[in-house]
Amino acid sequence: MEGKLTVTPPWPDNHKSTKRWKFGHKVTTYVHLAKLVYEKTGWTINHGESCVDLGDPTRKKRPLDKVVNFLYVQLTQGIRGLTESKEQRKCVAELTSKGGCALKEALGDEISRMFEVSSLSTIPERQGRGYATALVHLVTDLTDAKGLRSLLISSNTINRPFFRELGFEIVGAVCLGNDNPTWKEPPVTVDIMVREPKSGNSSMDKKTIGSEPECSV
Repeated sequence: MEGKLTVTPPWPDNHKSTKRWKFGHKVTTYVHLAKLVYEKTGWTINHGESCVDLGDPTRKKRPLDKVVNFLYVQLTQGIRGLTESKEQRKCVAELTSKGGCALKEALGDEISRMFEVSSLSTIPERQGRGYATALVHLVTDLTDAKGLRSLLISSNTINRPFFRELGFEIVGAVCLGNDNPTWKEPPVTVDIMVREPKSGNSSMDKKTIGSEPECSV
């Protein structure tokens, strides 16, 4: 797994709700889901009511991986280039630059040997049923079995207690929008969180059953 920020873009921008942006976001989401199906690195509950996307450093590489990754990058970058505003592209660059530096400073080369919870979400009407908790436990049980650390990037500080109950701790953070004169709200804080592998750990802690993050990772 390469060190990268795959969080749903939390960048400070007041124009991302345009029809063009929504269309581009929808198309890139479908492209991303197709890649997950190919890689078999995504889990869902009830056909997508809750989803988790896993970055697995132990996944066995396949001959077509390079081709699929190339097509994925070209498609997503092309679609985003056509549907995002100049300001949105500027904010993406800010996230990529600051996030890359923060990841390198916090984790160094070890990030290539870590699992990553790349995305986690539950549709609003199904929140509170423990779906997200169960999906994260699938990841943490796997990382515990392999003795590897796991990483996630959270774009909403309100989710800190949820992820801490699951064993994740903050090791770094990125502040977005503080230098952006077009952003009128408080700066957006993006947390870099890491969980250490555990042995003999129950995957159904009573404290976390039924809880859900307030928004996608």
